[in-house]
Amino acid sequence: MYFATVHEQGDVFGSEDIRKLMVKARDPKKDTNISMALNQLGPKVELVGREGGKNLWRITDSGKQFVRNLLDLPDEAVEAQNEVASLTAIAAKVKDNVVRDYLMEGINCLRFNALRAAIVFLWSGTIRVIQEEVLKKPIDDINASLQKHNLKARTVRGIEDFSYVKDSQLLLTALDLGIFDNSERRILGQCLDLRNACGHPSKYVPKVNKVKSFIEDIIGIVYS
Repeated sequence: MYFATVHEQGDVFGSEDIRKLMVKARDPKKDTNISMALNQLGPKVELVGREGGKNLWRITDSGKQFVRNLLDLPDEAVEAQNEVASLTAIAAKVKDNVVRDYLMEGINCLRFNALRAAIVFLWSGTIRVIQEEVLKKPIDDINASLQKHNLKARTVRGIEDFSYVKDSQLLLTALDLGIFDNSERRILGQCLDLRNACGHPSKYVPKVNKVKSFIEDIIGIVYS
């Protein structure tokens, strides 16, 4: 129940739902009398109602804490999961396969508390969205802005040409073209700094609050 709640966004389970989870996890105790076991778990689970004549159960906060203590899981790993549902909903609406794949890889990293990898993948999807937005503007205006910020900039005609453009320069071009205002560009620049800190070999590991702030910023500015 803990892992289904945290990692799969389910939170209410009947006895058969739990049995299916045990089968999926290859739990040798899958034939246990689950209703009896739940009744004996006291404050770790709670009865929330009935459906189709069957009891429905939910793991409580004390139950979650019990599992974290039992398996020595850090609390902040659980906090990071709060962003998974929002990102998953966004990814489901993304039509671009490249963007969606980056988002899903970032989400999977987040689920397992691989915070640095999550930042890198989520930024890759985000910068792709920004590239697509820039390409909706007149091509001459795009290239004029790129060359203003880098006299040696190559001419951009399609999405693949952005592989030669630094992300920091692309953000300035997006500002020039009216896609972002200066405040948004500055915040995205901070997100890029975090991405670079996570993407290059170092001892730096972001705290979960930093990751949550990063996610809230890219959702609010780029995906809203």
